[in-house]
Amino acid sequence: MKKLLLIEDNTLARENFCEIFESDGYEVITASNGKTGIELVKSSNPDLIICDIMMPKMDGYEVKKILSENKNTSSIPFVYLTAIADIKDAQYAMELGADDYITKPVGAKKLLELISNRLLRIEELNSQSSEKLSQNISMTEDEKILIKSEGKHILTVLDDIIIIKVKGDYSEVLLKTGEKALIKIG
Repeated sequence: MKKLLLIEDNTLARENFCEIFESDGYEVITASNGKTGIELVKSSNPDLIICDIMMPKMDGYEVKKILSENKNTSSIPFVYLTAIADIKDAQYAMELGADDYITKPVGAKKLLELISNRLLRIEELNSQSSEKLSQNISMTEDEKILIKSEGKHILTVLDDIIIIKVKGDYSEVLLKTGEKALIKIG
């Protein structure tokens, strides 16, 4: 059973979304604000985080920033579910590393389809990356590569790379250690 963390400050919306997800077989953990959500991410290790943007105490953007800085939480798929329909906000969310941006209102069927597709896509990418790395790369422990990102240098073997995602002019490299590197292309 996949575990979802829903971070939503509106009680009625949180309860409704929780009921929708549970009816489709997901285990759902909820938080009423960003600070509580961050604590729950660390203690519950969800398969996917669904987060509102406009919340008191800490907005959804800050939640994503904090989770991205922690090697244990940076690779957890993150979806915004928000009433903000402005394209600039959606672009900013994606720049922060969100995997999806869903605007409210959204029907239950459509929401479940989007969440299911996101989880399947992540599983496929992880599976394909692991298969390709194991099939196409044979390296000894001595064969390492140096990844340079924002002045930070990471020395690693290719076997430690889980996935490389292209994001516009950048590539995001996720390592088994949970470290992420954002590399400028070109």
